[in-house]
Parts: sequence; structure tokens; C-alpha cells
Amino acid sequence: MDFPFLRKFSNPRSSASQRFRQTQFQHRIREARGYRRAPRITPVAKTTLKVAPFRYGTILGVAAILTLLASTVYLISFSDFFLVTTVSVSGNNQIASNAIESAIRDLRSDRLFGIIPRSHMLLMSQTRLAPYLANKFPKLIGLQKVVRIWPRSLELTIEERRPVAIWQSQDKFFLLGHDGIIADQLPPGYATSTRTYLRIEDLTGSTVESGQRIASATILKFISLLQTEWDSKIGTLVESVRVEGPGSGDASVATQAGWTALFDLTTNPAQQLGNLSLILRAEIPDQKKNQLRYIDVRLASVAYYCYREEPCDAIVPSSKPENIQPAK
Repeated sequence: MDFPFLRKFSNPRSSASQRFRQTQFQHRIREARGYRRAPRITPVAKTTLKVAPFRYGTILGVAAILTLLASTVYLISFSDFFLVTTVSVSGNNQIASNAIESAIRDLRSDRLFGIIPRSHMLLMSQTRLAPYLANKFPKLIGLQKVVRIWPRSLELTIEERRPVAIWQSQDKFFLLGHDGIIADQLPPGYATSTRTYLRIEDLTGSTVESGQRIASATILKFISLLQTEWDSKIGTLVESVRVEGPGSGDASVATQAGWTALFDLTTNPAQQLGNLSLILRAEIPDQKKNQLRYIDVRLASVAYYCYREEPCDAIVPSSKPENIQPAK
């Protein structure tokens, strides 16, 4: 018979202790000891934005930057402080220095993008000034050096076109440069009276303007030949050189003695000049030189000459053929 009051009182702590000693529970404890929680991945910002409170020093910094920008715009666009006022020029013999300085000062009325005056020191480079001045002054070839002396002075070294002859077309006269370009127009009185330069007469009357390339390389070479050798070989003063246009292959040299020499510029003008000298010494008596009309030396081995009293044509000669040997 079971008597409840005889039951042995069971202690809950002893039952728990027995449960903790069980093999299964101890195994779970050992597994729990090696457990590691997986790390939590949190995105990290590459840059950190720090919002600082708006301070009085920041206001002053922004104001200083704006003031600097405004001052820069004013100095570049509106102020005369950096505009060129003084220009010194070297290398010029034909163009006046004050004319070049005046041309550069005139640039202040023209503005780049409608804002910056073109006479500003920032724009005074060799690449900008050279074409502008060459267009203003046909006698100028280019600028060799440009030195900016801040805040508003320039030093220029220029290269001028060297004049070699006077080009005549109809009743107008022009100074011809060594590169075949017209340098400037000349007064008729000076052009017809000066003996400084040879006068090249264009029989076609072509229209000519300053800055235009008018003379071919063969004509320029012939001019140089006459300048260096005519006096020593011929001696008679040259009145003018006549050509049939800028690209002419023939030229006639009219002398002050009244006779003309005909040359072919496409072959060997130097040899033809030697032949002319030989004809004058060997074939033309001194007493008849004042009666001479022309000498045609365009052929290498045959020369034609004609006297005034004889019926002959100065352009297509047919009389007095003389066999000559090329001059030594």
C-alpha cells in the first residue's frame, strides 16, 4: 500500500545536477565552447564628410576669393594698367618706330571676345603681333623677338623687307622686296629720278597692290645679276628693265645710251651677259655705239644686233647675225 506521506521528498537541485551530468548534455556544452558568431559586414565609407559649423572665418575666406576674382576681371577687362603704352623697336631702317608703337596702341579699341583689349600685355605674343604688323606694314617681313616688360612695355626686334628694285605698272610705281613682294607704293617723281634701284617696267600693265607677290624667282635672280655684274662688264647705265608680266621669260634692258639688250631668263642670263660684253668689245666700234639700236643675246652661240639707220625690228631681229663664242 502506497502511502503518499511515506514518499521520499525529491530535491529539484539534485535532479538538475543529474541531468547536467548526462553524456548528451556534456557533448552539447563542448560543441558550444567552439562556437564563434559570424562577423557582421558593415559598409565603410571611403570618404568622410564632416559638416563643420559655418564660422566667421569661412565668410572672410569666401569674401577674399570673390574679391580676388573681381579684381582679376577688372584688371584684365576694364583697367588700363596692363595695356601697352611704350614700345621700343630695333632692326628697323624703313619703318618708323613711332608708327609701330601707334599701331599697337590702336589695338586697345579692338577686344578679344568683346572683353579683353587686344593691346593687353597678356596678348602681346610673337604669334599674335607678327601677322598684325605685317599686314599693317608691307615692308615688314616678321618679328625676330618680342620681350614683354611688365606692366605695360614691349621690346620688338623686327625684320624688314630689303628693297631691290622699283616695279612699274602703267603709271604706278612700287618698291619691290628681295622676296618678290611689293613693299610699298612710291611717288612717281621719286621713282623716275632715283638711281638707287633698278626700275622694272611691266609692259602688260598688271594690277599691283602692296603686299602682293609680283616678281618670279627668275626675274629676281636676273635683277641680282645686273646689280653685281652689269657695271663691270658693260659699264653703260641702265634706264629700265622691261618684262612681259610677272612671270615673263624674256627681259629687255634699256640703257641710257639709247640701245637695248634682249635676254632669255630661262636659260643662262650670266652667259648671255658675257656674250653681250664680248659683242660690245669686238664687234661694235666705239664711233658707232651711239647708233646702236639693240643687241639680242638670247641664243647661246648666235647674237643679233642692229643700228638705228638700218631697217630692223627690235623685238624679232633679223639683220646682222654674228657667230660668237660663249664668253670665258
